Amino acid sequence: KIFRNWNYKKANKLRWLNGQLNMSNIELKDISFAYGENQNKIFSKLNLEFKKGEIFAIFAPNGTGKSTLLQYILNSTTINKENTIGYIPQKYNESFFNWLSIKNNIQLVKQKPIEEFKKNSLDISKTAKNLNINIDLNLRPLQCSGGMLQQASILRAFSIKPNVIIADEPFASLDYKIAKKIIYSMREMVQKNNMTMIVVLHNIEDIKNLCDRVLVIPSKPFSTSEIEGHYQALIIENEFIKDNLNDYGDTNSFLNFVKDNLIVDTKVGKS
Repeated sequence: KIFRNWNYKKANKLRWLNGQLNMSNIELKDISFAYGENQNKIFSKLNLEFKKGEIFAIFAPNGTGKSTLLQYILNSTTINKENTIGYIPQKYNESFFNWLSIKNNIQLVKQKPIEEFKKNSLDISKTAKNLNINIDLNLRPLQCSGGMLQQASILRAFSIKPNVIIADEPFASLDYKIAKKIIYSMREMVQKNNMTMIVVLHNIEDIKNLCDRVLVIPSKPFSTSEIEGHYQALIIENEFIKDNLNDYGDTNSFLNFVKDNLIVDTKVGKS
């Protein structure tokens, strides 16, 4: 299971879905999602396209459906040799086996963890160096701090050489200096290997340094289309964020700026 405590069959009875997901271009077409019998809508008629070599951020207040959107993409994706996904979970500390070293935990996601153990070990160390991740890979999870485990989860996702990276708040437990080093290295790896990265972020500075575009979600339910009773989500280019970051540097100020200046009505069809 990609998601701990996520019962996909049970969840399917509690939500409604339509539309389609085209993974060849990583494109969402008219996707809708809701929880519960009363159809508590999260998003409707959502249309998004994620380009190869692009890092796409999702930025929104807590509880608006960011992780739900990532879960939808992951649960709707066929994983095979041609279509590999590296996943950095929000609850990264629950995603390791405590009786194995960090390196051996990462070995498990390799295609041939036993047959190519030595080769994989060298490859993991090389990937760590390329990402500017400097942790002791021989430690076990219980010997690591939260920041070390988060770096390990980033390393694990990139170690399988995926063509898609999906990350849920990957820098939340990292201090500023470490996060900044990893962000620049991560961006270089994504572009060099023509990956697609979809990442939930709460820090505007991280978005500025890492991402090409960002989906700004004011609240829920949301849509990229104009639908009555829905907040309109907006895609913003990185250049706009850089131009306005000095005046609206913190998360809440920037979100309020977007609402006040870029979204005509905070909720389409409502006063």
